[in-house]
Amino acid sequence: MGITDIITGKEIYKCNNCDVGSGYFSADGLMMLAYPEPRYVDKNGKECYDTYADGTTIKNSLIAFQSDKGKYGFYKYTLSKYGNGLYEREIIPAKYDTAYQTFYDDLGTEIFIKGYFVAEISGKKGLVDSLGNEVTPIKYDWIDCSFLGSEYVKVKVNGQFGFLDKSGKEVVAPAYYEVGNFSEGLARVQLKQTGNFGYIDKTGVTIIPLKYTLAEDFINGKAKIQLDNREFYIDTNGKEVE
Repeated sequence: MGITDIITGKEIYKCNNCDVGSGYFSADGLMMLAYPEPRYVDKNGKECYDTYADGTTIKNSLIAFQSDKGKYGFYKYTLSKYGNGLYEREIIPAKYDTAYQTFYDDLGTEIFIKGYFVAEISGKKGLVDSLGNEVTPIKYDWIDCSFLGSEYVKVKVNGQFGFLDKSGKEVVAPAYYEVGNFSEGLARVQLKQTGNFGYIDKTGVTIIPLKYTLAEDFINGKAKIQLDNREFYIDTNGKEVE
């Protein structure tokens, strides 16, 4: 059963087992369908959904769904020309093993990820933005969800850490065994081969050589480090300070 133009005989909307209600278009050119999913159809067969599409109030332009084959895709919503809280919907095919926009922190609190979904394929993760675009390759073993939306986000591939910027661009390639957070423009990093620590800037350039056996993040312009079994402080130029 579908919707057919009774004048031209042309089918304008195909739908199996759908409930077309009254079977008439309203004055604004929309017909409401009640089954299997509440929606509206215009005279060109274009679907529109209200603000409670999919049983969820549309707060974002992208909503994840799970297909009957268990894969995840996205419904992308844009405001319809009809207004009144109606949205047009585009389906981004279900190809992900999972897709989520919340995670739980160490205290068990559910945290909402602003601006991104984390999508996974075969255990590898990547980011999908609110328009449904993959802004990173689906290649990471771990993404620090707690910092998504921040200026820099830690990622991990094959045991090596790097950083993404706020847009999802990889600004520091995963090449370090351990990384700290950026503090005062520098991040503490460690090489697996030597076990030594040093500091890089936000473009990945080494500012302070990786020669220390221990290192901490910078606080108030100085960081505690260890070299040749001696602990002392250095400034952001690598110079020893009190």
